[in-house]
Amino acid sequence: HRNWQEPQRGWKMQRRTWFFPLAIVACMMLAIEAKAGDWGACSDDNPDVSIFHCTAFIDGGADSAKNIARAYYHRGNAYGAKEMYDRAISDHSKAIELDPELLNAYRMRGLIRGLTGDYAQAMVDFDKALALSPNDEETYLSRGVVYEAQGEKQKAAQDYRKILVLLPGHKLATEALQGLGE
Repeated sequence: HRNWQEPQRGWKMQRRTWFFPLAIVACMMLAIEAKAGDWGACSDDNPDVSIFHCTAFIDGGADSAKNIARAYYHRGNAYGAKEMYDRAISDHSKAIELDPELLNAYRMRGLIRGLTGDYAQAMVDFDKALALSPNDEETYLSRGVVYEAQGEKQKAAQDYRKILVLLPGHKLATEALQGLGE
């Protein structure tokens, strides 16, 4: 004598056998989408959003060293925007450790070091950035700003003039020179 619920139980078992793999695939797709979302939001203009998503991307650890370095770089920028300079320098240092040719990390670490008064180390970072890319106008601009902060106006003006050689009419370099009285 069969129980009237047996056929239904059999149907539930069949449904479970296809539902479980489908659920796994759906979760995998969501994880891939979330990972892509973390990377895209990692460079968000909102520092809190950037920190959250970069941290998720870094903690995931399943990407290339260069991409993880870029996540550290973006998170370092976000910390810098929040004036959390020690964390910013730490993240830029980690980015450089993972990708020693990440020009932007040297430049930003140099700028932040300049903001904190560590001018000697800032210049080391700018020199390394310029060794990687001798015509990088953003590094000349950042170094010029730090020279100004040190009171070294001639060196700052020299960097701003270099930018104008590279990019005639560069607005920020022109304004900086005018601010120095040139």
